Amino acid sequence: MEHELTQLKVKLSEKTTVAEASEARVKELGMKVDEQQKLISKLEEDILKGYSSIDRRMTKPDDWDLPELGISEILENTEKKKGHVDEEQNSMLQVICSQRDRFRQRLREAEEDLRKAREKINALEADLEKCKADNVKLYEKIRYIQDYTKDWPVSRGLKKRADDIESGFSSDVESKYKKIYEDDINPFAAFSKKEKERRYKELGIRDKITLTSGRFLLGNKYARTFIFFYSIGLHLLVFTSLYRMSALSYKSGGLVSEKTGVPILKVTMPHST
Repeated sequence: MEHELTQLKVKLSEKTTVAEASEARVKELGMKVDEQQKLISKLEEDILKGYSSIDRRMTKPDDWDLPELGISEILENTEKKKGHVDEEQNSMLQVICSQRDRFRQRLREAEEDLRKAREKINALEADLEKCKADNVKLYEKIRYIQDYTKDWPVSRGLKKRADDIESGFSSDVESKYKKIYEDDINPFAAFSKKEKERRYKELGIRDKITLTSGRFLLGNKYARTFIFFYSIGLHLLVFTSLYRMSALSYKSGGLVSEKTGVPILKVTMPHST
């Protein structure tokens, strides 16, 4: 039993370390994927800018050639420039395309590594849950051995072995799995959970919406902050409206419209002489 407990502890520690390393690897691969996507977008923008600048150079000949050269020489120089520009364009395009293909290949490899890392994390989480369940079962066996040694007279060697098992189980680990074990076997907790589920199913639609909204507002810090400032803003709006209505009522001398209830302002016109 002691050997099995030690093996489970070592296995749980190894799985936890591997899970943390895998999570760090996933974050690193995610950052790498984002960086390569930005590089690909920048390369595509540079290609478009290169095409536009080359087209402008091809369609606009140099001004200093026009007054000195004839039409044929201008056309010949234009063809030569066009051929030279085409060669430069093709070579530059090949370099950029090859670089883009390399980045895409690296991006696909990074995405594949990210997918494998996520699958590995899911498998490790499942293994951790399994190890936790095994530890709970092991704690149950230890409790059974402790109760058995208390109820029946045993030899000194068996009692010493039970004490060794108990001492090998550290207080932190024992308290952790003791709580999990007691929660699993606690009939009052299970009954309370079933009663809550039954009462929730018996609620109407409006009550369910109200209960869910209340739990969300009480459990979310940002929702509570929004409700707080919203209440303050609503009160300020009401007080401001009442103040303006009272001011208008005072200016109108207490005259109020019978249809709308809005104060009517009295306008005094100057008398003509």
